[in-house]
Amino acid sequence: MSKEKLIDPFFPLKVEKVQAVESGVLIPRQAIFNANTGNLVSVVSNRYKIVQNDVLVNTFEKYLNDTDVKFSRTGAGCNLTGSRFWANYRFPDIKTNVGEYETGYGSMTDDIELMCDLWNGYGDGISKGMSIGGLRKICLNGLMTKEKLYEWRDSHVGSEEDLLDIFIVNFEMAKEIFYNDLANSWEELTKLDFDKVQAAVVLRSLELGKMYSKKIGYIYQQKLKNDELKTMWDFYNMVTWFTTHVMENRNRRRAIDASIQTSQQLMGSE
Repeated sequence: MSKEKLIDPFFPLKVEKVQAVESGVLIPRQAIFNANTGNLVSVVSNRYKIVQNDVLVNTFEKYLNDTDVKFSRTGAGCNLTGSRFWANYRFPDIKTNVGEYETGYGSMTDDIELMCDLWNGYGDGISKGMSIGGLRKICLNGLMTKEKLYEWRDSHVGSEEDLLDIFIVNFEMAKEIFYNDLANSWEELTKLDFDKVQAAVVLRSLELGKMYSKKIGYIYQQKLKNDELKTMWDFYNMVTWFTTHVMENRNRRRAIDASIQTSQQLMGSE
């Protein structure tokens, strides 16, 4: 069986003016094509201002470089049509500690560094924005939350200057949320005894699909059998280990959504 060819997430665009028929009336629209393949990506309104993926990423990284923020872009990709885009970043100097963690090699500090996703899209109603979370260094779990620091719909900004102003405000907000809200919430979970009833509610609510639901159910039962779930932090990290290490390579969007769902229910995120 041949593998689906991955799309370059930074593909160049070709935009053409088209006419769409709606209720028997011709309406002017814009058709967005992947200039590399010629495939249609989306048809959008004439008001739609396109922000290209490379402009979004380059502007963000320019801001980070100009302000001497250390970062690494750990991945970028898009869906099969190219209409939805994401890029993931890690910030090794922006970190917090939620205590000590016992391992077979002794006690280790439980460090979490700031992580964020940029997202973008070519289509009416597809937002652009930034969500934040953390990367737990001891196991490389992605602890994503629902925080949406900025979002555009339909009326998209079109200049790098506008983007730069947005990043200046929102990245500072991201750091504040990370240090003041998320760090405290994560530390609280380390102090909460494991609650089998709450854990069952969380697992039942996750929309993982039949295959992944069975897999995480098996892992959960094994951890119960081996008495490995002492706190709700242990349970939270069981789920985020699963989404990060098992799901993410096959279905990243669903994995992120599951991590966000878990955060909402355990940490009360809005």
